[in-house]
Amino acid sequence: MNRFIPTIYLWKTHSPYGGNRMMKPDQQQRYYPLTHAQNRIWYIEKLYPKTPLFNLGGTITFKGHTDLKRLEQALIRFISNNDSLRLKFVEVEGQVQQYFSKDDTPEIEYVDFSFAIDPLSRYKEWVAEQVSIGFELIESPLFYIALFRLNPNTCGYFVKFHHLIADGWSMNILTSQVCEMYGRLIDHSEPDSLGEYSFEAYIPAEKELQTKDRFHKDKTFWREKFLELPDAFLVKSSDDIRAERMTFFLDEAKTQLVKQFIKRHNLSMNSFFMTIMLIYLFRTTHNEDLIVGTPVLNRSGKREKNIFGMFVNMMPFRKQIRENEDTIALFDQVNRELIQCFFHQKYPFDLLVKDLELHRKGYDQLFQICVNYSNAKLVDQLEGLRSRTRNFSRVIRSIRFICSSRIGMNPEACDWISNTR
Repeated sequence: MNRFIPTIYLWKTHSPYGGNRMMKPDQQQRYYPLTHAQNRIWYIEKLYPKTPLFNLGGTITFKGHTDLKRLEQALIRFISNNDSLRLKFVEVEGQVQQYFSKDDTPEIEYVDFSFAIDPLSRYKEWVAEQVSIGFELIESPLFYIALFRLNPNTCGYFVKFHHLIADGWSMNILTSQVCEMYGRLIDHSEPDSLGEYSFEAYIPAEKELQTKDRFHKDKTFWREKFLELPDAFLVKSSDDIRAERMTFFLDEAKTQLVKQFIKRHNLSMNSFFMTIMLIYLFRTTHNEDLIVGTPVLNRSGKREKNIFGMFVNMMPFRKQIRENEDTIALFDQVNRELIQCFFHQKYPFDLLVKDLELHRKGYDQLFQICVNYSNAKLVDQLEGLRSRTRNFSRVIRSIRFICSSRIGMNPEACDWISNTR
């Protein structure tokens, strides 16, 4: 029995950058070093080359009549307006550098599943196939975007980015920009240019930040916290990147109980789940000195929050717990100490690892556990059409356990996701 192959069209669209998709470095091209956030990704990528570990993105599906040509134009505008999507990477004498290509012609594929015997099953297979394909890092585009149709009333788009050029917050920027541009195109009005929000402008700004007094205060803060380290939570490299995922859904009633507890004790959702994880680790490992990682936005002000790119910093959180400690008091302590740590979150994690000489001691991380809380509210309508968003991300086994708490489109319920070995 022959396997159904979907009909694929390649729409080549004119772009202000016209020309070939690939370019060779030349003497006129301006090169930049990687940011600290990118450096962390590059280091792990070199440990596990040609794998889809750092693929992130998802699918957005619309119900109702959608003007696919206008949607395609909105995606092209999105690509053209965000300069990090033109980033290319090169290695010169063992040093990686990046530049902003001026010769990329954005290409959007169109995949029609409506001719399949079972369009939905074939669509899910196709998504799984795309997610499993890694990117070629050198001199290649680090994103892939495709439009798809399931039936006359259902269509959408699929996006995949390498973590070097995007983070979770970038997905919010993507959905809001595409929605706004699509609406303007439907209304026959010219979408605004978003050129002022440039990742290229951020690169030297990050370097300048390291000359400020605040940077040195942050460095001192973190060094004092980790002068002596508990061996139980340090992590060595592993060649095995396999992992498993379990998802638990808290229903509306349980979610409301959590929210009431948080409000009563003046906590944050993030500190609540962090404390729950610390209590769990204390009870299961019998270690009193615990270190847990948590991703932080690492964006300051309106400008940085509107830049599509990789900004996320990893922040270690250290807490000592004693037997018979009052639980409510522990929640309060974690909440206050997290706020203090967030004040110093701008200090790059890769520099902290270097300061502590972890690599020389044979370690790659300060922790084996990561807690990630997200309350991102993605756009759920496109010109009156209801949409459904499904995100994907790969699991890195070098971090033994990842707990992700998320409040999604339904603000009255949340998910508890754990990735384990």
